Amino acid sequence: MKNLIQKYTGFIRNFRLVHYLYNLWHRKGLKHNKHLYPYFDLKKSVYASISHKDFINKKPKNLG
Repeated sequence: MKNLIQKYTGFIRNFRLVHYLYNLWHRKGLKHNKHLYPYFDLKKSVYASISHKDFINKKPKNLG
């Protein structure tokens, strides 16, 4: 049963809107990453999905 649920939720996460809503629902867990977005010069919302492509040619900023 657990494998079926994981497979089902994995399939649903492929849809961007559902992924956004899932992230919005789990915003407390994502809030601790918000301070890293300016550090890596990411211009996306914390709730939007990010991937390794968002970090191509980006280096951490020196915020100090």
